[in-house]
Amino acid sequence: MKLFVYGTLKRGKSAHSLMKHCEFLGETILPGYSLYRQGGLPVLVIDHVNTVKGEVYRIPEYDESPTDPHHGGKVSVVGILDQYEGYISKDNPSNLYNRVKAYTVDQEMVDVYVYNGQPSDEAEFLIDGVW
Repeated sequence: MKLFVYGTLKRGKSAHSLMKHCEFLGETILPGYSLYRQGGLPVLVIDHVNTVKGEVYRIPEYDESPTDPHHGGKVSVVGILDQYEGYISKDNPSNLYNRVKAYTVDQEMVDVYVYNGQPSDEAEFLIDGVW
């Protein structure tokens, strides 16, 4: 799967180490979304108007770390990212973020974590779409 990242998972950001088994494919723009800073975290929401700048990665199904005996010693990379983003399952109301399909400006289909709710009144709108 290809994943669009826009916040703490980007290169040089605080959680980028979670992407160590993922292949960087390049930078791109995601149209139809807005980015906010809420409580020190990035919040991406659908708005059909603005754009967000980010990075695309190819996410392998499993990494090669011998730490999970249930999958032949391999760990699910998507599972690690889902856990980090607070994604439990599709359409689960307890998700912090939902993992959805979207298209970049280049019409490349990617998965992206979208905030499950609306930004708070205190959230800062990042007009340039950059975290």
